[in-house]
Amino acid sequence: MQNITQSVLTLFFQSLAAGLLAVFTPFIYTILPFTVGYLAQGVKSKKGKLIHALYYACSIVIIFSLLGILISVIIKTTGLQRYTDHWLFNLFFFRVFVVLGISFLGAFSIKLPSSWINSVASRAKAGSFRGIFYMALTLPGASFSSTGPIIGLVLVLAGKVSIIGPVVGLFGFAVGLSLPFVFPGIINVFASSKNMLNNVKVVLGFFSLLLALKFLSNADISLELHLINRDLFIIIWVLLVTVMGIYMMGKIKLLHDSAHGHNIYGQEYISLIRLFIAIASFSFALYLLPGLWGAPLNAVNSFLPQ
Repeated sequence: MQNITQSVLTLFFQSLAAGLLAVFTPFIYTILPFTVGYLAQGVKSKKGKLIHALYYACSIVIIFSLLGILISVIIKTTGLQRYTDHWLFNLFFFRVFVVLGISFLGAFSIKLPSSWINSVASRAKAGSFRGIFYMALTLPGASFSSTGPIIGLVLVLAGKVSIIGPVVGLFGFAVGLSLPFVFPGIINVFASSKNMLNNVKVVLGFFSLLLALKFLSNADISLELHLINRDLFIIIWVLLVTVMGIYMMGKIKLLHDSAHGHNIYGQEYISLIRLFIAIASFSFALYLLPGLWGAPLNAVNSFLPQ
């Protein structure tokens, strides 16, 4: 019982962190100021603005939690969990994450059909709690092309807890995602940074490719082809995170990159955020390398082919 409780709490805080990270994806970060402005329309007092923001945040949490409950019910009633190891299931998600990854790296843009989103959004009216709820209702569908990889990771982590994993995971994710709509000052430190949004897209692109390899490995295991063994898996992950680190150091340019700033000596420089991400990438690559010689790699062992 204690182990289950610890697992649930761990999943909640992991999902909470994932939700906060999702705020800095291009779509969410872009709509945040407009949504905050919408919630403040027709409201003069700070208390009234806070009530609207809290209602919007609670609506997001309720919508994602209901989605988590629906997923849990479907898994329990249909025994879907038995099929998550099937090669068709894993090849489908492999394709999804590869497409998302390549898109985030700048090859093309994904635009979801907006007709149903617009029809719901058109029913939102300023100052109306019903309208605020409809605004929240559009968020999961409209933001999926940005937040998809993060939600995917949350659901992967949730699958290792229990039948209530999807509920806890999406609840924690929604709490983290909704906090900046109530307290927009949380992200003021990143304000007016266009480069930051592109950096987040690229990081999510590499992250999507890392996850895609996991699903491809699951399909390989299901089909018993033995094409992707543990060593090959580790090598590909090392290459991906190393290339990401090199990109963050400014040594690789992608399609939508803008020029770096220059210091007082006229030399190009990178931001501290890029530097720290590069350090984390190279550190992770160094952590993975001993796995080629049999090191256990406990932190990522559940992702590796056994």
